[in-house]
Amino acid sequence: MTTLTPVDARLLVAVADTIHRCGHAIYADDDPQMIEPTTTYTVGFHVKECSGGRELALTGMPPRTAARVLNDVTDRLRSVPGAWLQPDMILVDVQGYTAKLRPVDDPSFLVLAHALYEGTVTALQVLIADPNGRFPDDPAYANGINAQRLL
Repeated sequence: MTTLTPVDARLLVAVADTIHRCGHAIYADDDPQMIEPTTTYTVGFHVKECSGGRELALTGMPPRTAARVLNDVTDRLRSVPGAWLQPDMILVDVQGYTAKLRPVDDPSFLVLAHALYEGTVTALQVLIADPNGRFPDDPAYANGINAQRLL
């Protein structure tokens, strides 16, 4: 069970407005002390048919780059009739990266989605391959331990 975290009402209104205008919003949960890599995630995407009922999340990238990657994935899914997110799906040339989707173990970081939709929301994490084509869930992954923290 996910515990709902209080969220500023003005932020919720702004996010709801973005979802209304754009179909979903992107939020970056930046750690000002740089202890944890930035987590960037969609809000409102899980209600789209192509989402499989899940939001998307990405760690370890600057928020603007992560937003471009997440928007690329959502645009691809919306442009293919009947396509929808699935764990272990591989996506090629996502803003120049190869990406893989994996289920998120603990969706508690989706604070805005939980607050806006008043309940538990699940997600898939977008993993980015290293130059050798390995993903962060592979022990041979070559981009450092915390570059893409598994959620």
